[in-house]
Amino acid sequence: MFCRNCGKELIGSPEICPNCGARPMRGNSFCSNCGAPTTPLTEVCVKCGARVVGREEAGLPKRVLRRIVGIVLLGILISVILVDWVSFPIPIYYRLLAPSGWLLIGAIIGIVFLARKGVRMTITSGILMIIGGLQGMVVGLIDAALFSVSGSMVLIGILAVVLAIMGGVLTLMRKHWRWALVGAIFSTLLSIPFGLPAIILLIKSKGEFQ
Repeated sequence: MFCRNCGKELIGSPEICPNCGARPMRGNSFCSNCGAPTTPLTEVCVKCGARVVGREEAGLPKRVLRRIVGIVLLGILISVILVDWVSFPIPIYYRLLAPSGWLLIGAIIGIVFLARKGVRMTITSGILMIIGGLQGMVVGLIDAALFSVSGSMVLIGILAVVLAIMGGVLTLMRKHWRWALVGAIFSTLLSIPFGLPAIILLIKSKGEFQ
């Protein structure tokens, strides 16, 4: 076995490379089977024929994404049906926000499913942060259209949305953990169902950041 970050031949399967200090399978500069140089785009080593991009490194599988989208859409449909059945005298914008409870269920199921499939926690955390930021933006726009909102509150809301989405992007890139944590905190302030799981996954995946 060779470290994918520095190319050092390793004895056994250590969690940390004693030569460079990185996790042996986190790099993309060398083949883990023969130690030959590779690039970030290499999928199969040209020297030994071993596959150097595993499921975890390849990103989010399309079938996983389709299942998550299906779960979310089903949750929205069920929520809309239940709201119509109950027929509470509530404003229309609360009806629009009603699917958030079912989105939470979809998010929890999605997290469990992704964890079982071995997808990076940073991918799941980053996606949840971005969704939380977008949901906060939608809620803010609805409130601004229906109520009198001060200019300072609008600026604070814009800042929170930008930081939440920025944190999600940084998490997907696995860079600047502290700024990613700031984004996760603001995502939680905007949407607890998405931001809180994102913080938990972000803390657990701190070692994956550069």
